[in-house]
Amino acid sequence: MIKAERHERVKALLDAQGTVSVKEISEALDVSEMTVRRDLEELSLAGDVERVHGGARRCSAPVHSMLRREYTHTEKRDKNVAEKAEAACLAAGLVEEGSTVFLGTGTTVEQMVPYLPAGRLRVVTNSINVFNLLAAREDCELYLTGGALRERTGAFIGPMAEAAMSQLGIDAAFVGVNGMVGNEVYTSNADEGHFQKVAFDKADARYVVADASKVFVRDFYAFYHLSDIDALVCDGGITAEQRASIEEFTRVISPA
Repeated sequence: MIKAERHERVKALLDAQGTVSVKEISEALDVSEMTVRRDLEELSLAGDVERVHGGARRCSAPVHSMLRREYTHTEKRDKNVAEKAEAACLAAGLVEEGSTVFLGTGTTVEQMVPYLPAGRLRVVTNSINVFNLLAAREDCELYLTGGALRERTGAFIGPMAEAAMSQLGIDAAFVGVNGMVGNEVYTSNADEGHFQKVAFDKADARYVVADASKVFVRDFYAFYHLSDIDALVCDGGITAEQRASIEEFTRVISPA
């Protein structure tokens, strides 16, 4: 593939997704990450793209990019892996031994599991993936909400899940999201979003756990306000512009 064709493919990816990582571009174009970085540098100098931590976004795209489709759990798991792990490690550090926490669905929240504190802990989840990751931990009192399983994300949702959640007291809730624009927090599915709202409403402390690529991204269903959560827990790649947009409504916890 010649350089001009690569550049057009890169711009098409950015138009479709808003922000794309170097790894994603490398895999989509079947070229090395070094080649992608050189291409992004040239496109940046030409004013076609804006470099962000680990990737780029399209300068000519709307500031608020709309997700074109809902990614599967498997697809999400392979995106921004290092950034998600960084955010997850910080989020797990907010969990106190002996507390009752809610861990929602999403690949970033799942990555909190290895970093959770040792010792007694009560965990409530509607995620079959989080449940499976914690099932062998003997010092963890583990609860799965039940309900209707949404296979695309591994989330239990619906009236049964919400009824189970509504009876519980939660010290802190950690929820992953698909996007944040203005004061709105977004996910792809209304039923899943409604359950996440119930979980947040039952918690004394509320945290969104997401990598920086979710800032300035809209999705189908806005289920909560940033001003009603305690913090966004994010990776160190969050830009000054992204941080400022979030800090209009809540604080940001990220690496120094």
